[in-house]
This record gives sequence, C-alpha cells and structure tokens, in this order.
Amino acid sequence: MLLVRWANLGDHTEGFRGSPAFTRWREIVGPFFRGATTGGARQRRRNCVNGRRNCVNGRRNCVNVCRTAPHLLLRGAPPTPEAPLLALGVVLLLLAALATVALTRSAAADPVGERALTVDVKDGPARDQPVAIDATLFTPAVTPAPAVLLAHGFGGSKDSVADQARTLARDGFVVLTYSARGFGRTSGQIALNSPDYEVTDAGLSLG
Repeated sequence: MLLVRWANLGDHTEGFRGSPAFTRWREIVGPFFRGATTGGARQRRRNCVNGRRNCVNGRRNCVNVCRTAPHLLLRGAPPTPEAPLLALGVVLLLLAALATVALTRSAAADPVGERALTVDVKDGPARDQPVAIDATLFTPAVTPAPAVLLAHGFGGSKDSVADQARTLARDGFVVLTYSARGFGRTSGQIALNSPDYEVTDAGLSLG
C-alpha cells in the first residue's frame, strides 16, 4: 500500500489525476477492475461514507447498502477475481528471485572442495582381506575444521549423501563420504555392518 500526503487538494485533483502519468496508470490497471461506479452506486457510497450518522444510527437504508455492497465503502469498484491471483503471483516470483540470489551468494561465498579417492584397507577377522573403498573428501573454505564421516543407507552409495556432504562442508566441516563394501564402486561383499568388515572399513578409512 502506498500512502501519499498532498500539500493541498489541487496537487491531487489537478497535479496528479490530471497528469499524463495518471492516465497511463489507469490504462494499465483498468483491465483488472470492473467498470466505473454508476451514478446511483456512487451516491449510495457517498451516503455511507460521508453520511456516517446514517450507518451509526442504524438507519435501514444505509445499513442495507453497507451489508449488501460493502465494497461501496471503498473508492471505485471491487477488483476482479484475477487481481488477487496476479498480486500473489508477483509476490511468489519476488520471493523465488530473492531465494535464488541468496543461495547463489551463499555458494559463491563458501566454495566447497571435492576430491574423489580410493582408500585401500584390509579387513576381516584376521585383517587380511583387501578392500578398495571408493570415497570422496569434501572440504570447506577454511581448514583445519571438524570432520564428519558420512555413511549411506542400504542399497545406496557415497553419491546418495553427496548433497548432505556439500551442505556440511559449506557449514565448515570436513566430510568424508564412502561406499560400503559391496556397494557402488567399492570392492568386497556385503557383510551387514559386521564389526570385522563394515565397521573396520569405516575406522580404517579415517586413518
């Protein structure tokens, strides 16, 4: 809503409403509103707005007009159904644009480093079974920093948690993601979180 304070009535009636800019404005917003208020409707509105005593005293004629046509209390005709939708669309577009700018600036201000690597470990009860673990190291803009080992769920791989790793790295953490044995490009067979296999692999990956 725009509020304007005029120095005098002429600034509004002649300086503003009589200007070419006002005519152009009416041409733009006109399609979103119904036609001009008729003389009878204008008079009824004047009775309600200017003759406040009629409504305050509860006189039937003005009360009925106010109840059946509350829009007459406003200057001009009521907006068409398309006007609120247009306003909502504009607001949503502005919010989307602001969110995009914020995310872009955040990504640019806090770059994340990514480096794919293979970690060779030996697991099993006797620690004699070689496994090549496929991993990715994500680093924040500033190091040294706290570290996080990010594991995936059953049937996934290191790629399943890449977005979470980038978010953590932007927040200042060093993150190591990896594919457990038998998943992704990591060798070996699935052992269902065995202490001698998956748990050992995770510990040795940090070493």
